[in-house]
Amino acid sequence: MEPTAKSLGGRGAAHDRPPLAYWLLPALVALLRTLPYQASLALEPPPGTFSLQMGYMPKDTLSYLSFVRQAAETGRFLFYDQFTTEPQAPRFIVLLHWLLGLLSAGTGWSPSLVLELSRVPLTFAFFAVLWSFLRPILPDRRTRLTACVLVGLSGGITWLVDPLLRLAPAGVAWQFSLDTQGVFGWSTFEALFNPLWIAGLTLSLIVLGPILAPEGPRRLRDYAALTVGFPLLFLVHAYSALVVGAVAVALPLFELVLARRFAWRRHARIWLALAPVALGLLWLSRWQAEDSVYRAVSGNMLGPEHLSVFWYPVTFGAILLFAMRGAQTWARELHPYRLAMLAWIATVVWLHSSPVLNGYHFILYLHLPLCIVAASAVESAWSLRRSFGVREWAVAGLLAAVLFVSPIVVTARAIGDVALYNVFPAAYGEVLVDLQRRPAGNALVPPTLGNLVPAYTSHRVWVGHWFMTPDKVRRAAQYEQWTTDPAHANELRELVDREAIAYLVVPAARGDAVSRELGAAVVERAPHGEVELLVLRPTLAARGASDLAAAIR
Repeated sequence: MEPTAKSLGGRGAAHDRPPLAYWLLPALVALLRTLPYQASLALEPPPGTFSLQMGYMPKDTLSYLSFVRQAAETGRFLFYDQFTTEPQAPRFIVLLHWLLGLLSAGTGWSPSLVLELSRVPLTFAFFAVLWSFLRPILPDRRTRLTACVLVGLSGGITWLVDPLLRLAPAGVAWQFSLDTQGVFGWSTFEALFNPLWIAGLTLSLIVLGPILAPEGPRRLRDYAALTVGFPLLFLVHAYSALVVGAVAVALPLFELVLARRFAWRRHARIWLALAPVALGLLWLSRWQAEDSVYRAVSGNMLGPEHLSVFWYPVTFGAILLFAMRGAQTWARELHPYRLAMLAWIATVVWLHSSPVLNGYHFILYLHLPLCIVAASAVESAWSLRRSFGVREWAVAGLLAAVLFVSPIVVTARAIGDVALYNVFPAAYGEVLVDLQRRPAGNALVPPTLGNLVPAYTSHRVWVGHWFMTPDKVRRAAQYEQWTTDPAHANELRELVDREAIAYLVVPAARGDAVSRELGAAVVERAPHGEVELLVLRPTLAARGASDLAAAIR
């Protein structure tokens, strides 16, 4: 008879370690998730272009690199937003990127290399914590191992439906492609591309353990998970902390409504541990929001961009069916974690479908609990294989494909995306090299280049990042207008003066005209192919330069 976590007592962890073969699972996941980065190293960009050495989503990864580089250069724990030129105090806290910055400084490795390599140890840490987290929920080792494999390697059938939707109206196909992107994290494998998300998921499991447990927190390490783990989670990834807090709020409501009971002592212990740190984090958030730049950027969390439950049959596929079957079994057997899992799942459904919170941020927390509930049903189905005939084995093979083909397709698509999104004009690379040797200052550059500058230099840009630049869409349009249309020369001069712009990049064809418009403010012109870098008079950029000098001391 398989021993339970309860029967193992205090020595359960020592006597219930994962089998050695278990570590092949994180090794395989880490290998697949690293392949796009390897593809970026081998990429031969077309003539007249250069490519970035990073695996995923340059538009977001570049903002992470900005933080890692700041920490590597200064050791600073509080970060500036370098994607805007407004005067600001350092108020951004991203604990993981601070630690990676210190590692970069200590090893001499580039921030991009440190960020990419961090995915491997973080993946192993996640699966180590996952095994421990599942021990009381799934005491049977075989079922627990099944759950871990599902978490790591299962996915939906987007790859199967996508070609069929090409026959549908263009609007339907476009919406499907937009809403089911792998970078949202519809499966845990998809979410594990992002080191920040891996760290958030790992810490979330540590904090959720005593919250979901039927007996609540009892041991010292349970209270440590709440009082220390929760603030660490917030400092690493605030969205993860919001999910955990929402689950802690929802759980007693579900118990009261569905079970007609309320274990008030259990929840009192949870909230006596969480409340003081939650109040401290609220104070921290209020202090951060006193800075206008931080307040403007953090406001981007609010918005109507959500993901619909309509896509579940495709994005979760067979996992959804097995989870429904597993939920029936849990309800019939009165599984002690049945309400906890329901509260977790329902909370994430509510968050990711929210038209107020830009709910797409939360979808990555849904696949994991579905896999936990589905594990027993999958294990039962697989145990029938001993009596299978040829037809049954064919059905089993088809089911395995439906469950586990997704990581292969996702990896192939991510490798293909490297050639699509990592390539930029060679002129932008030349400007970056030029700016790296110049004193820190404020820069007005094309929006695409503006997304690159803070990742590789100490300069700030007026426009560059979809999230970190306040009102980015309007600013991008204004840059285009002010640097190409002579009718807006006065507005360009006003911006250069107001924002203390030290470096201005304009189309090469407009270099002479813009230089005349700015007159004596231009002290140097550096042509770089299709664009030209104008270096402006130091006195004009004094405010921005002194502000940035204070920032990097």
